[in-house]
Amino acid sequence: MSRTTRFVCEKLGMPLIKTIQLAEGHGQHFFFDAGNGSCLAYFWWPDARPAAPGIAAPVDNSQIACEADTHTAIGSMNHVAWAVPPGRLKEYRRTLRKRDVECSPILHHADVPGGYVFQPADTDASVTFSSFYFRGPDGEYFEFTEQRRQFSPEHDIAHAPKTKADRQPRPSK
Repeated sequence: MSRTTRFVCEKLGMPLIKTIQLAEGHGQHFFFDAGNGSCLAYFWWPDARPAAPGIAAPVDNSQIACEADTHTAIGSMNHVAWAVPPGRLKEYRRTLRKRDVECSPILHHADVPGGYVFQPADTDASVTFSSFYFRGPDGEYFEFTEQRRQFSPEHDIAHAPKTKADRQPRPSK
């Protein structure tokens, strides 16, 4: 929890606002101010299972660049995304890099096959979000993102949610 607290407070600039010591030494629950009334919460358990790269989060930082498999298991949390003010995404990326946080290149999510493009967002009307990705000290996967246009249900809700019947599970390794 110490390493996580340093990262979230010092690198991300989110102050620690509440700590809870769980009964009988079972762990800790810490809350960080993520802005706009939201919190980022972490648990620490003395008997926690080890990290599960490739199951609970993408395997390594090379997967941040989108060429690799970023699938994660059902019930895991792939990543957390925070909105940044319009026009400030590059500034946020520069700030994290100055704080020695490895960041992906900026990726432009778009309404195209594959879901993204790499050309500058202002040259492509299909772009919906511009983002970059980075990791926390225990492999957590984070995103800072900037919405590039307003959404409308008529234009942006075009796919029905998939169901359990649609799954094609991968074989276990």
